[in-house]
Amino acid sequence: MTRREFLAVSGGVGAALLVGGPERNRSLSAAQQPIPGKEDMIVHSINPSILETKLPYLRSFITPNKHFYVRSQYPTPTIDLSKWQLSVEGEVERTLTFKFDDLKQFEEVTLTTWLQCFGNGRSFFVPRATGTPWRYGAIGQAVWKGIRMRDLLLRAGLKVGAKHVASQGYDDPPEGAEPFIRSIPLEKALDPNTLLVYEMNGEPLPLLNGYPLRLLVPGWGGSASVKWLRRIIVTKEEWPGRFMQQAYRVPVIPTEPGARVDPRDMVAATRQPVNSFFTSHAGGETLKAGEVVLTGIAYSGETGIDLVEVSVDGGKSWQPATITQPRPGTPPAQAVWMWHHWEYRWRATSGKHTLLCRARDWLGRTQPTHQRDIPWNPLGYNYNAVQSIEVTVE
Repeated sequence: MTRREFLAVSGGVGAALLVGGPERNRSLSAAQQPIPGKEDMIVHSINPSILETKLPYLRSFITPNKHFYVRSQYPTPTIDLSKWQLSVEGEVERTLTFKFDDLKQFEEVTLTTWLQCFGNGRSFFVPRATGTPWRYGAIGQAVWKGIRMRDLLLRAGLKVGAKHVASQGYDDPPEGAEPFIRSIPLEKALDPNTLLVYEMNGEPLPLLNGYPLRLLVPGWGGSASVKWLRRIIVTKEEWPGRFMQQAYRVPVIPTEPGARVDPRDMVAATRQPVNSFFTSHAGGETLKAGEVVLTGIAYSGETGIDLVEVSVDGGKSWQPATITQPRPGTPPAQAVWMWHHWEYRWRATSGKHTLLCRARDWLGRTQPTHQRDIPWNPLGYNYNAVQSIEVTVE
């Protein structure tokens, strides 16, 4: 048995995920370790696995695998690497099938980037949107290694009229449900930074994060980055299934908060908006007067961060924060995909204080001040209002 196979099947993953049914918002201690490969997570569901990263683990530039968030639609599949294969089919000149070792014939590339669920921050929408009540922990950054999706597509040959690329994993739906299939436009599939990845932070992908191979669509919501890859299907149209035509869609016109929206009046969600939040504090803390170091994360889909500002007086005044990562001198072609860590040194005085942070990206996009300025959508995607937290200084 290879190390990859051992990591996939050790610990009785299937049994751990099937016993007990859903468990909501239960914190796991490292000693309990009921979910193989994961520690100290906020658990929204066991089966399927929906695990949120706790704020302290987002303070590092790279999120450890064991603390990296998980969002699954269906139960985690059992993977036998000796039987695993990936097909490239549809609007191609040649249908191709690959075993895992066959992927090594293509150029290997590495990309450091964040991955975020479209619903991150959903719990802050008012009225409450439908879906997992994520706060800020449905995000993580990793060093990913794999191959370019375009290399497989070009090997198969694209037919005239090919415009979209759909992906399906080995996670089987319950009886009567349709497979989880998502598609992306061909131009995004051919982007050299859209990858098929098999390593995460120098290790084989954890099973819950897509072992042995997942799609990585940087800058877009995590549902586009299909896990446990099984099929790549080139099509003439956007995939017609429910996970493209009903879920993961946002309105094309302004909509009243709480209103029902016809999926036909929405388009597929793609690039993530500019966003930022504190990682040093969650709100509600009591601090000592004197210098307090405020830290946080800022990021934006398919572009980098130009400016982060912090307010310690409820938004009356703003001061620039210092971006600490990526390091000065990081090539823009790399920094464009990374989240940015920042810090602000605050001379705190006694009393209650409202702290805010906001970011501006390289394209000049900024965060809306209020939730009412975010396009309402019933499933709570793309929340990015300026974060506001309260602390007490003694």
